[in-house]
Amino acid sequence: MWARWKLKYLDDPKKEWGPITKLTFYDDYSILVKSESGFKSSQVNTLGCLVTAIPVYTYVDFIFGKNMVFLGGPPNALAAGGPDEDWHMRLNVNIGYYF
Repeated sequence: MWARWKLKYLDDPKKEWGPITKLTFYDDYSILVKSESGFKSSQVNTLGCLVTAIPVYTYVDFIFGKNMVFLGGPPNALAAGGPDEDWHMRLNVNIGYYF
């Protein structure tokens, strides 16, 4: 048995700076609470911005995680997890050209 909680914040101010037509700011936090005795919770927080300059879309994210296997956590992060696991961070930049 486990529980997953999620909080999300989104702000979409209407700005136009040259080719940039829209900025979308977001903060997305999730926690996976494990009910197994001794298992550590997994947490991830994504803080970022989508820059829209049609036809180019650019996501810039700072992703923070604790007991998350894809963010430098231990191999058993989705099970027991590490007892003294620290927060890890990754910068993600994704540029898409849509035609």
